[in-house]
Amino acid sequence: MIRPAPLLAVLAFAGALAAGGPTSCADHGDGATGESGYDRGVGAMLRPHLAGTWVLEEQVFPDRPHQRRWDRLRELTLNADGTFVLDLGHLERQGRWEPGAGTVRLHETLREGVDMVSSPPPTDPAKLAAWRPGEVRHVNVLTMLRWSPGRLVVLEDDPQEVFGHHLPPKGKVRNTYRRKVAGDFGPMLGARLARFTPGAGRFAAAVAYSRHKLPTMEISTAEGVSGAIVLTLGTGGEATLCVGLRETSTFSASEYAPGGARRDARDIRRLQAWSGRWTAGDDGLDLTFDSAVWNTCDFASPESRAHAVTPFTVACAGLRANDRLPVDALACRLDGPLRQLDPLALNPADSHRAGPYTFQLEPMGHLRVEPGVPWLVLGADRGLRIVSADDRDAGSPRVTFTREDVQMLENEYVMKREPPAGAPR
Repeated sequence: MIRPAPLLAVLAFAGALAAGGPTSCADHGDGATGESGYDRGVGAMLRPHLAGTWVLEEQVFPDRPHQRRWDRLRELTLNADGTFVLDLGHLERQGRWEPGAGTVRLHETLREGVDMVSSPPPTDPAKLAAWRPGEVRHVNVLTMLRWSPGRLVVLEDDPQEVFGHHLPPKGKVRNTYRRKVAGDFGPMLGARLARFTPGAGRFAAAVAYSRHKLPTMEISTAEGVSGAIVLTLGTGGEATLCVGLRETSTFSASEYAPGGARRDARDIRRLQAWSGRWTAGDDGLDLTFDSAVWNTCDFASPESRAHAVTPFTVACAGLRANDRLPVDALACRLDGPLRQLDPLALNPADSHRAGPYTFQLEPMGHLRVEPGVPWLVLGADRGLRIVSADDRDAGSPRVTFTREDVQMLENEYVMKREPPAGAPR
């Protein structure tokens, strides 16, 4: 049975945090509360409320307000079994965590050369032969300033000082986390997502994705994806999907790069259509395609040469217009043969690199991200324009959605066959 006093204490403490007020915890220095205000009774009650994944939104150095954010990516997962994972994009830290009255204690093992800058190796040859990078056991005490079911503000060790091997760290950093949204659809598609079951009609999108990066000072890359997607759902259950896709890429290296100066460019275009049937389901619909055609969207044309394909089904979800989506939309999960449309797809999950599905790897920082699931997002009626920009200084793609009257201009996506050099025209 839970004793009334600790229960009232934790409820009062949680209420103060949820209201946004600061909290303080006395260090009683005894076995009942532990260090830095740690109380096992309060911690046990808070554990299920704090468990989950928290994504860093803002980082402020109280004594250095003009210092730029240090962590480009920081996700803290507090597991219900008492373990935690701190994902920094380029490396992970693991250990165990303990919640208390106003604190969360992360018990970490930091590795020299990985989590921290290595100490200089000994100069004595005899000692150098047996020298190995060491490990340091460290407790990062997160002091909770504000807490609500969806937001957590804490003071924790300055990550730059920890990496510089200044233990214990001399300073703290105020980090604001938000609770990570589970599932395939994250904040990129809007703060609130309402599902609906679409009916017959037209759904379309025009996409323009770009990425410009400098993997090194001597190498630059530029990639682009553009295209149009039109899905027509007939009143009799018939469905037609037409897709035009253009992919471009440029790789440039200076004379100082390994291999010397060079430049490579690529331009690929595709136009393809599928036909089949659609059926309505719970909050969405299913598309089943059994026929395809290349280089046209007109199945009735005698030159289309439509051919049968092994039937495959694609699930779509209806999404109501919200603060990000200006029109009702249909999100179709790419499966089977439609995976060839991945360059047009988005990964809309709650990810640091949420955006174009094939542009998730960030070549400058080599951040590890979950690939998620590729989705085509189409706007109802006239359609939706989706633009993603990811330049050299951006950590995450900037994705915008606007209304647009999407038209399929087939000639833009048909590859032009040029005769070999010297051949008669």
